[in-house]
This record gives sequence, structure tokens and C-alpha cells, in this order.
Amino acid sequence: MAELASESFILYPRENGSLLYDSIIASCQKAGFSPKIVQEAPQMASSVNLVATGVGIALVPVSMKQLHSKGVVYMPLVKRAPTTPLQVAYKISNRVPMIARKFMEQVANYLAEQAAASRND
Repeated sequence: MAELASESFILYPRENGSLLYDSIIASCQKAGFSPKIVQEAPQMASSVNLVATGVGIALVPVSMKQLHSKGVVYMPLVKRAPTTPLQVAYKISNRVPMIARKFMEQVANYLAEQAAASRND
């Protein structure tokens, strides 16, 4: 993160996602700098398009790699990347299909593994 200190940042607005915004700001501050925010983009795809036009850099979820924009390169952060906690929303019912229950179990196991790994870092 410290290597990004001199870059111009494009951020997702705090009003649209305070956890992501706050996580990025905290990661920058932990690395010893406050990001120079030059633009906010109301959608993640807009962030990538602004990167393509040369406005600045954006820290985006890994899932954004699916968006191919000419001239944009996605690079993983080497050390601990900013994270945002996730939750699963579902309707409580005695008739939840088995596949949904299995999915929720997998999510819970994954989140528990991630939490354990972050405590060990």
C-alpha cells in the first residue's frame, strides 16, 4: 500500500458503501498516508472506466477483473488487502431448499477460515 502513496485515487462514494470506503482509507492510513482522492465513482464499473481514461487508480474487488477495459491492468495487493465483511441474507423458512442450506454452510465455513487467517496475520 505504501507504494501507492503518490497516486491519485478513484473511490466508490462512502454514501454508497461506507465499509469499503472506510476500509480503503484505513489501509492507506495504516501504510502511512492519506489517499489523494481525485474522483468518486457511483459504480465499480465507472471506477474502472475512469482508470482507463487516466484519471487515477482504483482499489476494486477481485470480481471486477471480469470487466475488460482497454489499458487497464489488475494487480493484486501483495500484503493484506482491504476487506469488507460479508453477510448472507435469506428468508427463514422450514422449506429452505437443501442447496441453499449447503450454500450457507459453505459461506459460513469460508468466513470462519478467513477470520482465522486474519487473526494469524
